[in-house]
Amino acid sequence: MSNLQLTQSGRVILPVFTNQQALSRTFVYGKDKQGLYVACRLGNRNPSKFYGWYVLVSPEDLALMKEFNWCGTISDSTDGRARGIEIRRRTSVGGIRCSIMLGREIWSRTYAGEVPILVYRLGHPLDFRRVNLSQFPLEKGLRGITKHKDAWQVQITIGNESHYIGRAAYPDEGYRMFNRYLKGLKEQRSGDARIQAIPYNEVEPQF
Repeated sequence: MSNLQLTQSGRVILPVFTNQQALSRTFVYGKDKQGLYVACRLGNRNPSKFYGWYVLVSPEDLALMKEFNWCGTISDSTDGRARGIEIRRRTSVGGIRCSIMLGREIWSRTYAGEVPILVYRLGHPLDFRRVNLSQFPLEKGLRGITKHKDAWQVQITIGNESHYIGRAAYPDEGYRMFNRYLKGLKEQRSGDARIQAIPYNEVEPQF
């Protein structure tokens, strides 16, 4: 599979599905530890690097995949190394050609039009299931604090609004303060998919 791989941020990315695995079917239903998925073949043609590759989406987004022609592309590529993998469709707005990114399209349909500037994938870069989409990048599994004078300010962003939580003397204390606040939100608003999708900070002890 050496011809079916990309390098992103210094690590090799293999497709989650290929034509061979999917027996050339356009859509393949399945389930793994994160739940149900539909593997959808991208519209790239040979000899594109993404020819024969598939993305994973939640079953609720299958209609979106069928409605448009989604293709893989490499963003900000330098020296042959891909810094990012994007899935997009092309359209015209006011006579100008532009790209619509799959992650933002799924987010807008899931959360009634609230679209952050960037939508991040927390797992494999070709896994666009709703549970893997977030407003927050997964950088070392930590988020939610910023240095403020002699302390650390803790806040959480929901939709496009930031909510102040408090201040902590040390970073680890701030990460746990974020986790405790988020845990309370998840319990109070169990039906809010946006909040349930926000991951906890990866610290020990967690709370």
